[in-house]
Amino acid sequence: MILFKQVADISAYLERQGKKALQTGFVPTMGALHQGHLSLIKESKKENELTVCSIFVNPTQFNDPKDFEKYPTTIEQDIYQLETAGCDVLFLPNVAEMYPKGTAPVKHYELGYFENILEGKYRPGHFQGVCQVVDRLLQIVQPDIKETIGKETITDIKANAMLYLSGKGFKPDYIELADATTLEPIIEWNGQASLVALVAAFLNEVRLIDNIIIE
Repeated sequence: MILFKQVADISAYLERQGKKALQTGFVPTMGALHQGHLSLIKESKKENELTVCSIFVNPTQFNDPKDFEKYPTTIEQDIYQLETAGCDVLFLPNVAEMYPKGTAPVKHYELGYFENILEGKYRPGHFQGVCQVVDRLLQIVQPDIKETIGKETITDIKANAMLYLSGKGFKPDYIELADATTLEPIIEWNGQASLVALVAAFLNEVRLIDNIIIE
């Protein structure tokens, strides 16, 4: 695996690979890698000749600076896992490299109601920061990548999930079931549309978010 820390270096390398007509897959992360990340590396390797992973803890998506400071850093373990998974390239920039003109937003991303629900509601500015870093990363890497339920009411499912997480020591902010395409929270399910379960909860002083597709 080749490791790059500077935009100019990885851009030059990827340009050379592009001239060889190598198709590139890209998995952006904030590190602290787990099996979910590694499964994306695996899928990318199936579909592409070159797989790039980035590790960058993006300060612009943390509306609470304390969350940014507490975000886990496990870079040595992350590198080992990526090498074991067969990742070809790791991009490991610092903040100055990603935002040479500063972290202040240079454009506004029109996200509609997304900014007023779920993480948008609990973390003002979060999605703008996510879009900012993803836009920047895609410009740099230029990848080729493509695109119990039914037995209980939605209200019951969410209430039971709240109780389950609370019993495990979590303090949930929200648990939501939403349309997997639009992320619009649902009240009823027709048994056919794909859903996504979205969760935000504190464990001790760390706020965690996760999601899972439900077919």
